[in-house]
Amino acid sequence: MAPTLAYFGDYLAHGRTLGRANLFVYTLPTSAASEIAILLKLDGPLMHLHADAHPLRTLLDQAQLLITMREASGMLALWSQAKAAVCFAVSGQDQGAPGVLIDNLELGPAELAGQLEHRIAMERGS
Repeated sequence: MAPTLAYFGDYLAHGRTLGRANLFVYTLPTSAASEIAILLKLDGPLMHLHADAHPLRTLLDQAQLLITMREASGMLALWSQAKAAVCFAVSGQDQGAPGVLIDNLELGPAELAGQLEHRIAMERGS
């Protein structure tokens, strides 16, 4: 069976909510995010953003801009690299980056995830 037919057959067999990624080779950088949005019943703008300089600041600013322009009421901003990913919920009440949680917007996702994990452990008294 052709890979595309196997993927859509699996999709139909499992309640039309999510096909298994190992049956379909994604060719767009938004493919994984699209599958997650379908599964979680999210709607609104979805995009892939690349920035060599200040990637996290650029990502959060773009999310805030879409909210300000009323393209979305809130955004999930996922920043990923090969070894780690972090996701931010950005709302209309946010003013800039979540500075309460992040000391350094220039950290990579793995270092940032470690910093957030450490802060949560400290707050829980671990």
